Amino acid sequence: MAYSKYGKIEADDLNATLIGPANSSSPSNINSVWATGFGKGGYGQTVSVLAPGYAGGGTARPVLASQWASLINTISAVANHQGTAITAITAPTTGSPVLHYSSLPTNITNVYNGRNNAAVQGSSSTTNTVNSSTWFNAITFTQTVTFASGNAARYFFNAGGQLALTFTHPTGSGINGLFNALGTACGTLVISSPNSGTVSIASTGYNGIQKIGGSGSTTTLLPNVGYWGMTGTNQEVFKQFGGSFTGGSGASYSQNYLSVNVRTNGSQGADGDNGSTITITTLWDESPNGLTAQAGTTVSLTVRPPSTTYLTNSWGTPSVSGSVSGQ
Repeated sequence: MAYSKYGKIEADDLNATLIGPANSSSPSNINSVWATGFGKGGYGQTVSVLAPGYAGGGTARPVLASQWASLINTISAVANHQGTAITAITAPTTGSPVLHYSSLPTNITNVYNGRNNAAVQGSSSTTNTVNSSTWFNAITFTQTVTFASGNAARYFFNAGGQLALTFTHPTGSGINGLFNALGTACGTLVISSPNSGTVSIASTGYNGIQKIGGSGSTTTLLPNVGYWGMTGTNQEVFKQFGGSFTGGSGASYSQNYLSVNVRTNGSQGADGDNGSTITITTLWDESPNGLTAQAGTTVSLTVRPPSTTYLTNSWGTPSVSGSVSGQ
C-alpha cells in the first residue's frame, strides 16, 4: 500500500515507499543517501530506520512510533548536514498517535537532490611537498591520497569532502620571480565529487575541478573531473602559463607553465566506488631550459574532510604522501 492519508501503513510498505533498501537508487527513499547508496551514492551510515517486516505466519507488523521517529530524525540529520531546507516534522513518541505527514515524501526528495552538498566541513590538514634543490628544466610533484577502501573514498566525497592544492615558489628576480608569480596566479585548485554539475560546500558552489582565487587565464580547466569523473589514466585537469621576460642570453621565457594531472586506481562500476587512491601529478616546466630556479618550490595538498556533526565518520582518515623528481 502506498503511503497516503487515511491509508494503513505497515512495515513493508514503509520500507518500500519511504525508507528503501540501503543500496536503492530510488529518490523516494532515505537510505540511498544515508547508507551505502547505489551507483555512486551514500554516506556509509548505519541503517537504523528499517522497520521489521513480517512476523511468524506471514502476519504484517505495524509500524512503531519509534520507527517513525527514527525515519524523521534521520531525514532531519541529513538535511542539517547538507543545509537543505525541509518542512519540520515533530517525531512521535511511544504511546502517542502517529499522524500522516504530508511533507514527508517531499522532504526525502529534497535531501536526495542535495545528497552531495554540505553546510560545513571538518578540520582540514595540509601536507607540503617541497623540492629541496635548485632546478633548471622541469620538476614533477607526485602526491597520493590513499583511503582505507574505495567505499571510504566515495563516502568522503559524497558527504562533502574535498582536496585542495596550492602552489608556491620563493620570491626573486628573473625566472624565480616568474615562478613565484605563477604559483600565486594559480590560486587554489579544489577537487570535489562531481563529474557534472555543481555541489554546494560551506556555502560555495564547486564543480568537480575548480580554481578559487588567483589571477590570469587558464589554458586547461576540466570542471567535470572530480572524484567521480576520474579514470585510471592521467587526465590533465589544469594548466596555466606564467608571464614572460627576456633572459641574459636574449631568450624569451614566455612558455613556462604549471599543469596538474589526476587519476584513480579504480574502475567505476554501476554500483561501486571509483577507487581508493587518488594520484595527483603537478608539473612546473621552465621553457627554454637552463636558468637556475631556487630550491623551495612547493605543492601543498589540503584534505578537507566532511563534518561529523550529523554523520559518523565512515570515510576514515586518508593518508597523504608526496615526492619530487626532475631537475
